[in-house]
Amino acid sequence: MSSNKLIRRIIVGILLTVIAVFSIMWLQTSRAFNEQFSNSDAFKTSLNYIKTDSLISSEIGDIIEIDNSISGYLTPNKSARLVFDVKGSQLEVTFKVKLNFIDDKWEIESIEYSK
Repeated sequence: MSSNKLIRRIIVGILLTVIAVFSIMWLQTSRAFNEQFSNSDAFKTSLNYIKTDSLISSEIGDIIEIDNSISGYLTPNKSARLVFDVKGSQLEVTFKVKLNFIDDKWEIESIEYSK
């Protein structure tokens, strides 16, 4: 084997190792963020609203599943913007919820959903 082929194989091996390490780190970070969102009072307030609002319930039906892939941002005791998918018995939608922390509790500023 020529030295050029050996060097290429070593470089490819190093690159694949680096990619694998960063992929694992990204997955762990992603899980940590989703866990932070899904355990937050802001998310719980959003879910409570979705479950108890008669207009939303009539359109999507009973909630069957809430996707674990929650995105957005959460500033503790200040504001939150959450985006998540909900599968209902009649419709599957993406919710976009804006919340503010007022008087020691999360309050919904706006909530939108679309197919």
